[in-house]
Amino acid sequence: KDEVQNKYESVKGHVPPVLAGKQIDAMTSELQQIEKKTGIRLNDIKPQETIPMGFFQKTSLRIEIEGSRETVMHFLWMMEASPQLLRVSKMDLARNVKDLRDMLKGTIYVTAIAPTTR
Repeated sequence: KDEVQNKYESVKGHVPPVLAGKQIDAMTSELQQIEKKTGIRLNDIKPQETIPMGFFQKTSLRIEIEGSRETVMHFLWMMEASPQLLRVSKMDLARNVKDLRDMLKGTIYVTAIAPTTR
């Protein structure tokens, strides 16, 4: 316990926890708006890590999606064009061969880089 407390004390001034939380909220909200516009289904959104990078921070989310090829492509296009500067860092999509509707399902890692406030 003491070791964890000491480590926390040594880094707490360098990591802006409130801004990290706000960035995750902003990213999640933007993804949900894009979901409504495209008709894709977001099955899960999980925050990953926020990495301080000097005057910026890189925030990541892991999302699970499901949709047709067209809706997935539209979702990706709208996400990359969003004001939140969302970017795909990793993607794994697959088609269910038993599904006659040609639906894709998979995981996408989304990142955004935003300035920190110090």
